[in-house]
Amino acid sequence: MYSYASEWISIGAPIKAVLRILGLKKSTYYKQQLLIKSGNRPLNQSEGNIPGYSLNINGEKVFDLEIQKYIVKIKKDEVGQFYGYKKVRAVLKNKYKLKINKKKVYRLMKRMNLLEVKRKGFKRYSKICKNHVITDSNQLWEMDMKYVYIAETREIAYLTSIIDVFDRSI
Repeated sequence: MYSYASEWISIGAPIKAVLRILGLKKSTYYKQQLLIKSGNRPLNQSEGNIPGYSLNINGEKVFDLEIQKYIVKIKKDEVGQFYGYKKVRAVLKNKYKLKINKKKVYRLMKRMNLLEVKRKGFKRYSKICKNHVITDSNQLWEMDMKYVYIAETREIAYLTSIIDVFDRSI
C-alpha cells in the first residue's frame, strides 16, 4: 500500500486524497517514509510493530542480532541441536537471563532456518499379554527402554529395565 501511495504522490497527486483512497492513515504513511529515510526496511502489515530487541533481567536492551548469536550457540551444542524453539527459549531465559517470548524465538529461528521438523507421534499398543493367564513370577517379562541425558559428562545413554509382569518387580 505504501509503495502505491508514494508512487502517486511522487507524480503530484495530493497526499490527503491518495491516502483516503487507499485507506492508509497519515501516521502510517509518514512512519514508513521515516523508516526508509533512516535506512531501515518498511514494515509489512503482517509483521506489525516488532522491536529489534528484547530485555534482560536488568532491563537492558539485547538486540536481535545478539539473540540470534545466542541461538546459534545453543543449536551448535551437542544436546542443543535437538532443541525446538520452546527449549531454546528456556535456555535463553535461564542461561542468558533474557525476558523473551517463545513466539519471538520461533520468529528468529524461522528466519535463520533453524526450526526442527515436528516429530510424528507413535501409536501406543495395548498390553501384549492379554491372552496369557499369569499365575506365578518369571512367566512373562516386559522390557522398558529410556533415553537418559547424563549432565556431568554431557552424554546420552540408554537405560533398559526388565519388569516381571506378575508382581511388577524389576
